[in-house]
Amino acid sequence: MISIIKRDLLSTKRIKCTLSIISIYLIYFFVQNIFIKSLFKGGVEQVFARTIGITYDKMHFLDILIIILSLTYLIYITISIYLDDLSSGKEQILLRIDRKKYIIAKLISIIIYILIVNVILYFLLFTIIHFLGYKINIMFILKLFLTDFILKLIYSFISLIIYNFTNIIITILIFMIIPIGVLIHIPIKFLFAYQNINNLLILFIIFVVLFIGVNKILIFKIDNLFTLEEKNEI
Repeated sequence: MISIIKRDLLSTKRIKCTLSIISIYLIYFFVQNIFIKSLFKGGVEQVFARTIGITYDKMHFLDILIIILSLTYLIYITISIYLDDLSSGKEQILLRIDRKKYIIAKLISIIIYILIVNVILYFLLFTIIHFLGYKINIMFILKLFLTDFILKLIYSFISLIIYNFTNIIITILIFMIIPIGVLIHIPIKFLFAYQNINNLLILFIIFVVLFIGVNKILIFKIDNLFTLEEKNEI
Protein backbone atom coordinates (compact mmCIF):
# COMPACT_ATOMS: atom_id res chain seq x y z
CA MET A 1 0.00 0.00 0.00
CA ILE A 2 2.78 2.42 0.97
CA SER A 3 4.77 1.49 -2.13
CA ILE A 4 1.77 2.34 -4.35
CA ILE A 5 1.38 5.76 -2.69
CA LYS A 6 5.12 6.44 -2.95
CA ARG A 7 5.15 5.50 -6.64
CA ASP A 8 2.14 7.73 -7.31
CA LEU A 9 3.72 10.73 -5.60
CA LEU A 10 7.12 10.35 -7.29
CA SER A 11 5.91 9.99 -10.87
CA THR A 12 8.34 12.02 -13.00
CA LYS A 13 5.71 12.80 -15.62
CA ARG A 14 3.27 14.23 -13.05
CA ILE A 15 6.00 16.19 -11.29
CA LYS A 16 7.06 17.83 -14.57
CA CYS A 17 3.44 18.68 -15.38
CA THR A 18 2.92 20.11 -11.87
CA LEU A 19 6.03 22.31 -12.11
CA SER A 20 4.78 23.66 -15.44
CA ILE A 21 1.36 24.48 -13.99
CA ILE A 22 2.85 26.22 -10.95
CA SER A 23 5.11 28.24 -13.28
CA ILE A 24 2.07 29.38 -15.29
CA TYR A 25 0.32 30.52 -12.09
CA LEU A 26 3.37 32.51 -11.02
CA ILE A 27 3.77 34.07 -14.48
CA TYR A 28 0.10 35.09 -14.40
CA PHE A 29 0.61 36.74 -11.02
CA PHE A 30 3.57 38.75 -12.32
CA VAL A 31 1.61 39.72 -15.45
CA GLN A 32 -1.12 41.14 -13.20
CA ASN A 33 1.44 42.85 -10.98
CA ILE A 34 3.15 44.53 -13.95
CA PHE A 35 0.28 45.31 -16.34
CA ILE A 36 -2.91 45.39 -14.23
CA LYS A 37 -1.76 46.96 -10.96
CA SER A 38 -5.22 48.48 -10.42
CA LEU A 39 -6.47 45.00 -9.45
CA PHE A 40 -4.36 45.07 -6.29
CA LYS A 41 -6.30 48.06 -4.98
CA GLY A 42 -9.30 45.79 -4.46
CA GLY A 43 -7.28 43.58 -2.14
CA VAL A 44 -4.30 41.34 -2.75
CA GLU A 45 -6.22 38.33 -1.36
CA GLN A 46 -8.60 38.42 -4.33
CA VAL A 47 -5.68 38.68 -6.76
CA PHE A 48 -4.14 35.69 -4.97
CA ALA A 49 -7.33 33.68 -5.51
CA ARG A 50 -7.73 34.75 -9.15
CA THR A 51 -4.14 33.80 -9.90
CA ILE A 52 -4.79 30.15 -9.04
CA GLY A 53 -8.28 29.96 -10.55
CA ILE A 54 -10.40 29.81 -7.38
CA THR A 55 -12.33 32.99 -8.15
CA TYR A 56 -12.59 35.25 -11.17
CA ASP A 57 -13.28 38.67 -12.58
CA LYS A 58 -15.70 38.25 -15.50
CA MET A 59 -14.07 41.25 -17.22
CA HIS A 60 -10.72 39.44 -17.55
CA PHE A 61 -10.57 36.65 -20.14
CA LEU A 62 -7.28 35.34 -18.72
CA ASP A 63 -9.14 34.34 -15.55
CA ILE A 64 -11.27 31.98 -17.62
CA LEU A 65 -8.16 30.41 -19.18
CA ILE A 66 -6.69 29.89 -15.70
CA ILE A 67 -9.93 28.20 -14.56
CA ILE A 68 -9.80 25.87 -17.59
CA LEU A 69 -6.14 25.11 -16.86
CA SER A 70 -6.84 24.42 -13.17
CA LEU A 71 -9.77 22.07 -13.83
CA THR A 72 -7.97 20.19 -16.61
CA TYR A 73 -4.87 19.78 -14.44
CA LEU A 74 -6.95 18.53 -11.49
CA ILE A 75 -8.68 15.95 -13.68
CA TYR A 76 -5.34 14.87 -15.17
CA ILE A 77 -3.75 14.35 -11.74
CA THR A 78 -6.77 12.46 -10.45
CA ILE A 79 -7.26 10.12 -13.40
CA SER A 80 -3.55 9.52 -14.02
CA ILE A 81 -3.00 8.47 -10.39
CA TYR A 82 -6.05 6.22 -10.51
CA LEU A 83 -5.00 4.54 -13.78
CA ASP A 84 -1.26 4.26 -13.17
CA ASP A 85 -1.09 0.67 -11.97
CA LEU A 86 -4.26 -0.54 -13.68
CA SER A 87 -2.91 0.38 -17.10
CA SER A 88 0.39 -1.42 -16.47
CA GLY A 89 -0.89 -4.84 -15.47
CA LYS A 90 -3.83 -4.80 -13.08
CA GLU A 91 -3.69 -8.55 -12.57
CA GLN A 92 -0.20 -8.38 -11.07
CA ILE A 93 -0.99 -5.40 -8.85
CA LEU A 94 -4.27 -6.74 -7.51
CA LEU A 95 -2.81 -10.17 -6.81
CA ARG A 96 -0.38 -8.57 -4.36
CA ILE A 97 -2.85 -6.31 -2.57
CA ASP A 98 -6.50 -6.47 -1.58
CA ARG A 99 -8.76 -4.50 -3.96
CA LYS A 100 -10.23 -2.41 -1.15
CA LYS A 101 -6.76 -1.49 0.11
CA TYR A 102 -5.69 -0.69 -3.44
CA ILE A 103 -8.56 1.80 -3.92
CA ILE A 104 -7.90 3.37 -0.50
CA ALA A 105 -4.21 3.72 -1.44
CA LYS A 106 -5.17 5.46 -4.70
CA LEU A 107 -7.54 7.88 -2.94
CA ILE A 108 -4.88 8.65 -0.32
CA SER A 109 -2.36 9.29 -3.13
CA ILE A 110 -4.74 11.76 -4.75
CA ILE A 111 -5.37 13.55 -1.43
CA ILE A 112 -1.66 13.77 -0.55
CA TYR A 113 -0.66 14.89 -4.05
CA ILE A 114 -3.23 17.68 -4.16
CA LEU A 115 -2.22 18.73 -0.62
CA ILE A 116 1.49 18.90 -1.51
CA VAL A 117 0.83 20.92 -4.67
CA ASN A 118 -1.41 23.33 -2.76
CA VAL A 119 1.16 23.80 0.01
CA ILE A 120 3.93 24.57 -2.50
CA LEU A 121 1.72 26.91 -4.55
CA TYR A 122 0.37 28.86 -1.58
CA PHE A 123 3.82 29.13 0.01
CA LEU A 124 5.41 30.46 -3.19
CA LEU A 125 2.63 32.96 -3.88
CA PHE A 126 2.50 34.17 -0.28
CA THR A 127 6.30 34.57 -0.19
CA ILE A 128 6.33 36.54 -3.47
CA ILE A 129 3.47 38.81 -2.35
CA HIS A 130 5.18 39.46 1.00
CA PHE A 131 8.51 40.12 -0.75
CA LEU A 132 6.84 42.66 -3.07
CA GLY A 133 5.62 44.58 -0.03
CA TYR A 134 1.89 43.90 -0.24
CA LYS A 135 -0.04 43.44 2.99
CA ILE A 136 -1.89 40.13 3.06
CA ASN A 137 -4.15 38.61 5.71
CA ILE A 138 -2.42 35.40 6.84
CA MET A 139 -5.48 33.98 8.61
CA PHE A 140 -7.62 34.59 5.53
CA ILE A 141 -5.08 32.80 3.32
CA LEU A 142 -4.93 29.83 5.71
CA LYS A 143 -8.73 29.56 5.67
CA LEU A 144 -8.71 29.95 1.89
CA PHE A 145 -6.11 27.18 1.66
CA LEU A 146 -8.31 24.73 3.59
CA THR A 147 -11.41 25.67 1.58
CA ASP A 148 -9.55 25.36 -1.71
CA PHE A 149 -8.01 22.02 -0.71
CA ILE A 150 -11.33 20.44 0.29
CA LEU A 151 -13.16 21.81 -2.77
CA LYS A 152 -10.43 20.45 -5.05
CA LEU A 153 -10.84 17.03 -3.44
CA ILE A 154 -14.60 17.23 -4.01
CA TYR A 155 -14.09 18.05 -7.70
CA SER A 156 -11.40 15.38 -7.94
CA PHE A 157 -13.69 12.65 -6.59
CA ILE A 158 -16.59 13.83 -8.76
CA SER A 159 -14.30 13.54 -11.81
CA LEU A 160 -13.42 9.97 -10.77
CA ILE A 161 -17.10 9.04 -10.57
CA ILE A 162 -17.88 10.62 -13.96
CA TYR A 163 -14.83 9.00 -15.57
CA ASN A 164 -15.80 5.53 -14.36
CA PHE A 165 -19.18 5.79 -16.07
CA THR A 166 -18.06 7.66 -19.20
CA ASN A 167 -14.54 8.52 -20.42
CA ILE A 168 -11.87 11.21 -19.99
CA ILE A 169 -13.20 13.45 -22.79
CA ILE A 170 -16.74 13.55 -21.42
CA THR A 171 -15.36 14.13 -17.90
CA ILE A 172 -13.42 17.20 -19.07
CA LEU A 173 -16.36 18.47 -21.13
CA ILE A 174 -18.69 18.27 -18.12
CA PHE A 175 -16.25 20.26 -16.02
CA MET A 176 -15.94 22.83 -18.80
CA ILE A 177 -19.49 23.89 -17.90
CA ILE A 178 -17.87 25.99 -15.16
CA PRO A 179 -15.65 28.23 -17.38
CA ILE A 180 -18.44 28.40 -19.99
CA GLY A 181 -20.76 29.64 -17.24
CA VAL A 182 -18.20 32.31 -16.36
CA LEU A 183 -17.84 33.28 -20.02
CA ILE A 184 -21.57 33.78 -20.58
CA HIS A 185 -21.99 35.54 -17.21
CA ILE A 186 -24.01 32.89 -15.38
CA PRO A 187 -23.74 33.53 -11.61
CA ILE A 188 -21.72 30.46 -10.57
CA LYS A 189 -19.26 31.95 -8.09
CA PHE A 190 -20.71 29.60 -5.44
CA LEU A 191 -18.66 26.86 -7.15
CA PHE A 192 -15.36 28.57 -6.28
CA ALA A 193 -13.28 28.31 -3.10
CA TYR A 194 -12.97 32.08 -2.57
CA GLN A 195 -16.76 32.40 -2.27
CA ASN A 196 -17.03 29.32 -0.01
CA ILE A 197 -14.55 30.37 2.64
CA ASN A 198 -17.30 30.49 5.28
CA ASN A 199 -18.75 27.10 4.24
CA LEU A 200 -15.80 24.97 5.34
CA LEU A 201 -17.84 22.59 7.50
CA ILE A 202 -20.42 21.98 4.76
CA LEU A 203 -17.66 21.29 2.24
CA PHE A 204 -15.97 18.87 4.64
CA ILE A 205 -19.21 16.91 5.09
CA ILE A 206 -19.65 16.73 1.30
CA PHE A 207 -16.05 15.52 1.00
CA VAL A 208 -16.56 12.73 3.58
CA VAL A 209 -19.76 11.55 1.85
CA LEU A 210 -18.00 11.61 -1.54
CA PHE A 211 -14.97 9.74 -0.17
CA ILE A 212 -17.20 6.93 1.06
CA GLY A 213 -19.24 6.94 -2.15
CA VAL A 214 -16.32 7.00 -4.59
CA ASN A 215 -14.56 4.25 -2.61
CA LYS A 216 -17.58 1.95 -2.99
CA ILE A 217 -18.04 2.84 -6.68
CA LEU A 218 -14.39 2.16 -7.57
CA ILE A 219 -14.36 -1.17 -5.72
CA PHE A 220 -17.59 -2.12 -7.52
CA LYS A 221 -16.11 -1.18 -10.92
CA ILE A 222 -12.90 -3.15 -10.33
CA ASP A 223 -14.87 -6.20 -9.12
CA ASN A 224 -17.01 -5.99 -12.25
CA LEU A 225 -13.91 -5.72 -14.43
CA PHE A 226 -12.45 -8.91 -13.01
CA THR A 227 -15.78 -10.73 -13.14
CA LEU A 228 -16.09 -9.94 -16.86
CA GLU A 229 -12.51 -11.10 -17.51
CA GLU A 230 -13.11 -14.36 -15.64
CA LYS A 231 -16.27 -14.98 -17.71
CA ASN A 232 -14.38 -14.29 -20.94
CA GLU A 233 -11.65 -16.74 -19.94
CA ILE A 234 -14.27 -19.44 -19.33
